[in-house]
Order: sequence, then C-alpha cells, then structure tokens
Amino acid sequence: MSEALLLIGKKIQSVRVTKNLSRNKVSADLRLSTKYLYKIEDGHLDEELEPNNVIRYLKLYLKYFNMNVDTIISDYKYKSLPNSQKEKKRNIIKNTLILSNKHYIGISVMILAILLMCFNYFEFSYANYFINSLSSNNKILLRN
Repeated sequence: MSEALLLIGKKIQSVRVTKNLSRNKVSADLRLSTKYLYKIEDGHLDEELEPNNVIRYLKLYLKYFNMNVDTIISDYKYKSLPNSQKEKKRNIIKNTLILSNKHYIGISVMILAILLMCFNYFEFSYANYFINSLSSNNKILLRN
C-alpha cells in the first residue's frame, strides 16, 4: 500500500459519499468489480495489480466523478516511483540534452568545413583569374 494511493482513495471515497452513491451503483456504472473499488478507496489496489492497471482503474474511477485526472495521476506516479526510477528518468533527460548539444556541434563543424572549402575554391579561382590576367598583360607588353 502506498501513501499516495491511500490519499487518492480517500479523496474518491469522500466524493462518492458526498454524492450519496453506493459502491454497488458505481460498480455497475463503471462495470468494475466492487472488490477493486474497495481496494482503490482503501489504498490497496497496488498490492494485487500491475502499475499500468492501477493507473487505468484510477483514471476510470476519477473520470466517473469528474475529478482532475491528469494532476492526480501524475502526482501518484511521482510519489509512487522508486528513487532509482526517478534517477533513471533524470539521467535520460540529461543524456538527451547532451546528445542534442553534440548534434549541434557536429552540424556546426560541418558548416564550418563547407564554408572553408567554398572560401578556398573562390580564393583559388580568384588567384587563377589574377594569374591569367597578368599573363595576358605580359603577352600584350611583349608584343609591343
């Protein structure tokens, strides 16, 4: 039993009681066993089901009461994830940022290389033009 799941279950239970709905009525509307409704409200759903199914049943129950599903689920995920999984997510984000920086550095180096090649080409072309113009001038001088 996680503390986050217990808090969510108590919130759902208080809304259900406020709306004066029985678990049997909600169970029939959602087509979900009352066993799971009890487990959600008591915070024991994660003892029997996989995390994906826990989230799926929570979403179903939260939507039934028009509660803020996204906020509650993300809060539950954050609080129920072990620290090692949180660290893995942080490292993935860091590595992604590093990879993207490396990507930009690679592109910058390629652009710089292309610019240098263009500069060398135009410099060589200009030098050839200059040499050709000098040699044509010399021919003219020699003829005179």
